[in-house]
Formats: sequence, structure tokens, C-alpha cells
Amino acid sequence: MGKNKLGVWLVGALGNDATLAVVGIEAMKAGLADRTGLVTELADFKGLGLAEPDDFVFGGHEVREGDLVRSAAEYVRDNGVPTVELLTKLEPRLRAVSREIRMGTVTGCGDAIRAMAAPAARRDAAPLRQQVRDLQADLLDFKKRNGLGRVVVANLRPSLCRAGNHE
Repeated sequence: MGKNKLGVWLVGALGNDATLAVVGIEAMKAGLADRTGLVTELADFKGLGLAEPDDFVFGGHEVREGDLVRSAAEYVRDNGVPTVELLTKLEPRLRAVSREIRMGTVTGCGDAIRAMAAPAARRDAAPLRQQVRDLQADLLDFKKRNGLGRVVVANLRPSLCRAGNHE
């Protein structure tokens, strides 16, 4: 991996926001979508050395079972976007990103999230300190496995799953 690669770790990796972000960036990387609408394409941001779509390497945590192909297909079915044709072309890329998604934790989540979570996600029986270590290990493994200098974490899980909200 080049020195400009940037890990993007998505918490809630199979949710609508994360799925569509990955689909959009992977479509740009594959030359299947243009960069119209990206703020970084504006003259004011040119030359700043900001990350390019080709620099992004995705991974994340999710409490549900599944993968990005299935998540994107559900979005296509319910909303018509992205198109079936685009999803078909991106399927190998989405499967590759899906291999970088790890089971997350339901600690701090309410009943609605717990009800949809996979049994493996129910890590909250472990002491909080151990849960944090497990999540840290996932991030460090992702960084090392992909030869990344930096990783940013974006929390895209539903608001029902924020710490302190127990329904």
C-alpha cells in the first residue's frame, strides 16, 4: 500500500449511510462514477493534499450479520439507488470491503438494536475494559493488515445506539 492510503473504519458498517458511502467511493475508484459534487473538486481545495478516493481503504464494525452486497441490494430494492447494474459491477469490490468488517458490540444500545444484533455481537457480557481492548485490536489488525499509516473512525451507527440511550 502506498503512503497515502487512509483507513476509514465505519462503525455501523452495514447501515445505509456507510453502505452508500462505500458504494460511491468504490464506484469512483472503479471509474464507474465521476467526482461531481465532491467538495475536494472545488478550486478552493485543490492542491491541499487531501485524501483522494483511491486512497481510502474501508473496514468497520457492525452488530448485524450480512455484507455490503446484501445491504446495498436492500437499498436498491427499497429506493432504486444505486442501480442494479452498478451494484453488479461493484460486487467484487464490496465483497472485499465486507471481509474487513468485524462484529461490534451492543454495549450502550437500546432494545431495538439488541433485537437486530447477531448473537456474536452481544459482547456486553464481557467487562468494558475487555470490550475496548477487543475493538482496539480490530482497528490495529486492520491498520497492520492493510499497511496503513493512519485510520479515521466514523461513527455511523443509529442514534438509538449512542452511549447512554437505553430506550
